[in-house]
Amino acid sequence: MLNGEDGRPSWLRGWGYAARVTGKVESCEFFLQGDPHPHFSFLGLNAQELFKTGKPTYPVERTLLVSGALDALHDSRYHNHVRLETPHLNITYDSYVNLRLRASSERPEGAATDPLRPELSK
Repeated sequence: MLNGEDGRPSWLRGWGYAARVTGKVESCEFFLQGDPHPHFSFLGLNAQELFKTGKPTYPVERTLLVSGALDALHDSRYHNHVRLETPHLNITYDSYVNLRLRASSERPEGAATDPLRPELSK
């Protein structure tokens, strides 16, 4: 379980997330479509944009927060699920004004989600 800076719990279950934000529960689902893992398509598109322009498509602090949270979760699990303080993750950043390259529907379909390996289409 992750706790916010205010000490209130956030919950991670499976590939979903929920947290209480200003008194309201906010949640999302990370839908995994299976092989060939097309949920990485937009990650690849955003990486291409970075390589082409030299500018990241989202704040790099987000990567630090996610990787830092995962590191703390794994450390906690290794040490029998002890509570770990993470003051190094007290990071703020300005988000983007316009959404970058992202899926435009809840469950994307089409070329980026079609199997690339012939043996998968049998």
